[in-house]
Amino acid sequence: MKWGIAALIGTILVIAGCIKLTDVIIPSKIDPGTTVEIHVKGQIKPETGYGPEGLALAILAPKAWDIAHTAELYMTTSNLQNLTGVADLKEEKMVVISGEPMPKCTDEEDKQYQGMSWSQAYYAKNGDQGNVGGDVEWVVFKNGTTEVTVDDTRPNYIEIDVKILLKVGDDPLKCKMAFEFVGAKEGWENVGFKDNLTVREVVVGDGSVNYLEYPLTSTTPDVWRYGDFFAVNFAAQAGDVKTALYGENDVYMNGTAILADGSQVTVEKRDNSTRMNRLNEKTYQKYIFPTHYFGLSNKTKIVDLYFYFTNKDGSKVVTSNDYEYGFQFRQKVQ
Repeated sequence: MKWGIAALIGTILVIAGCIKLTDVIIPSKIDPGTTVEIHVKGQIKPETGYGPEGLALAILAPKAWDIAHTAELYMTTSNLQNLTGVADLKEEKMVVISGEPMPKCTDEEDKQYQGMSWSQAYYAKNGDQGNVGGDVEWVVFKNGTTEVTVDDTRPNYIEIDVKILLKVGDDPLKCKMAFEFVGAKEGWENVGFKDNLTVREVVVGDGSVNYLEYPLTSTTPDVWRYGDFFAVNFAAQAGDVKTALYGENDVYMNGTAILADGSQVTVEKRDNSTRMNRLNEKTYQKYIFPTHYFGLSNKTKIVDLYFYFTNKDGSKVVTSNDYEYGFQFRQKVQ
C-alpha cells in the first residue's frame, strides 16, 4: 500500500478517485419565502492512477432564487482522516465558480463546450431538465479548503455530505432541481465524475406556479435574440384552462413583425410553413428564424414580434387580450 499526501491550506480539496452521488435529501414540505436545508451525499473511492482534482457540485434551480448569491453550501467529510492522516472537513464553505471557464474540454465529446462558462456548458449539455414553464439556471460551487492527494487501492470510501442552506422564493412553485458532482479541475473528462446527475421534484407551497408544464406561450430557449433560431411554444391547455384549440391535431402560427423603420410585416396563412409540431396532446412548437419566417432579408432589423394561433380553417383562434397583433415575444438579450 502506498499513500501520497500533500496538505496545502487555502487551496481546494483534491482526492484522486471515483465519486458517485448517493443521495439527495430535500424536505417534503417547503413553505414559500423560507430557508430549507438540503443534503447532497456522495462517496469517493480512492483508486490508483487518477490525477488530483477539486470537487465541485453543480445545481439546477429557479433563477428567481438566485442561489449563487443566496445559498450557502458547506462540505463535510468522514474517513478522510483514517485514510490520509489529514483531519476531516467540518462544514467547509463552498464558493461559486459558475462564471469561470469550463476547464479542459479536450475530450472529443466535450470539445463543443470549449470557451463556455460552467453555467453555459451545463445548460448546453443538460438543459432545463423539464422545467419548461419557468426560468432555471445551473450554478456550480467548489470547496475551498485543504488539498489532499490520495493514492490507495484499498476499497475504503471517503463520505461526502454537502449541506445546502437555500432560501426559496415567495412563489408557490413546482419545479425540478438537479445535482451533480464534478471535477473542479477536470470538468467532465475524468471518468470518475461521469453519470452523477440526480434530479428531484421540488414543491414549494401548493406548487401552483408549475415549472413542469408549458405556460400558454413560451420560447425555447427562454433567452434569445431576434436574429436567433428559436422555438415558439403554444399550450392549448394552461393549468385548468383549455383554449379553443384544445384537441386539435393541426395548429398554425401566424403573426406580425414590427420593423425598425416603423413598418410591419404580417404572415396570415395556414400551410406547412406555419404549421406547428404537436409535442403532446396539448403542446405545440415551431422553430423559426424570424427574418426567414416573415420573408425578410437577414439584415432587416426587427424590434418586436407577435404571434397568434389557429386551427386549419381559421375558425378557432387563440390570441392575446393585451396586444392588437397577438401574443408578444420580445428578445431578452441585445
